Amino acid sequence: MTVNNSFQNNAFDNAFDIENEILELAQEININELYQIKSRLMTNINNLSGSVDAAFKNKNRLDRIRSFVLITGKLLETRDYLQLLLKLRIHDTSDLISKIDEFTDFIMINSGSLN
Repeated sequence: MTVNNSFQNNAFDNAFDIENEILELAQEININELYQIKSRLMTNINNLSGSVDAAFKNKNRLDRIRSFVLITGKLLETRDYLQLLLKLRIHDTSDLISKIDEFTDFIMINSGSLN
């Protein structure tokens, strides 16, 4: 397995895990009280693993970096909503916030370094 495939597989697996955990969390949120947060969580995380996979397949380095910047922006917005849920004591999202932080660091560091 090449280094590129290793990074790509690791990123895809992490994105898939984060995507599933956030979708499960969104399903637990009471729709009447927090509809907008639930909606934004689901919209931001929609097809995260597919977006990461597509970003790694970009041949042009600039396009790949641009794709990862967009993905990171969505993840950071999602993290803000998770922090709100944590502060309002609606759900303990601290582990998920940590996963998002690690994943965004991982993809931003590695997105431009791959040929």
